[in-house]
Amino acid sequence: MKHQILPNAGGAKVNEYSLQIDFKTEDISVWHCFFQTNMQNTDDGDCFINTSGYIGVAATGYSAYAVRPNEWYRMIISVKMVLNTNTI
Repeated sequence: MKHQILPNAGGAKVNEYSLQIDFKTEDISVWHCFFQTNMQNTDDGDCFINTSGYIGVAATGYSAYAVRPNEWYRMIISVKMVLNTNTI
């Protein structure tokens, strides 16, 4: 999907966005990736369900609640990156 959202504050990447994802999975014994922000897909994804059913990513941690197979969930991800304008 090409979202066509422009970055703000002169950055190179989109740094403010929200995603709403309704999902259900039949199998939590395998990894599931919700989205990938690298258009070339040359690195890892950005949000997962791990093999224990927890949602997140290693860099920021995983949810305290594990999803269950065959149940519907609504997940909302809201991102707002604060750019540091301080210079040395």
